[in-house]
Amino acid sequence: MTQTPPFQNADAALMQDDVDTVAADAAGAVANLGGAAAAGDRYINTTDGNIYQYDGAAWQVSEAAAEGISAAVGDDIRVYADGRWSSIYGARPFPCRSARTTPWRSTCPATRSS
Repeated sequence: MTQTPPFQNADAALMQDDVDTVAADAAGAVANLGGAAAAGDRYINTTDGNIYQYDGAAWQVSEAAAEGISAAVGDDIRVYADGRWSSIYGARPFPCRSARTTPWRSTCPATRSS
């Protein structure tokens, strides 16, 4: 099923384990990880869409890009749809009001892509 922006629904059945970073290639992932990768580190490759995991010696595909898969990256959730990874949440809080209750703050959905 192809999702359309703003990708507000991530199917929990297709959610992958947490991912450490997002990069165009393994070298970028290592740089984002502070210059060294440890066994178990995972990154989303924005070039081929796959999720890679470092096994202590090399990066291996741990999840091939597939329509609808999602992954938590820090405090963000990314969904793979229409051939690319997109963020479904931004970091901008905004005020909300539910019925006549006290205002509260939430995180604004976004359609940024990487």
